[in-house]
Amino acid sequence: MIGLARSGEPMAPLPLILNIAIIVGMVGIIVYWVRRFAVFRGYKNIQDDVLQLAGLLKTQAVRDGNDVVIAGHLSGVPTIVRFSQRVDTPGLDLQMRWFLRQSAAAKVVS
Repeated sequence: MIGLARSGEPMAPLPLILNIAIIVGMVGIIVYWVRRFAVFRGYKNIQDDVLQLAGLLKTQAVRDGNDVVIAGHLSGVPTIVRFSQRVDTPGLDLQMRWFLRQSAAAKVVS
């Protein structure tokens, strides 16, 4: 049991804290690798490119059903990149949503 020394006496606070920190760190590393494996399952051949694109958009790749999605901002413009292997959808879908402000839209109309 954590918190007890071999002799059955309670551990000093510092070794106890260090043991807990090491365990939490190990669990964090395991969760990171399992999550990364789950996101890129079936997309290993483009994993490096997706990670590079996610770095450019300053975000992380996530899984949306069977698709890998990156959603971030490129030069202040909301950008969504979707990679898909389904037959009924494009393999790469890129959306950049540019919104005009109310005053800018009024200038364009007049």
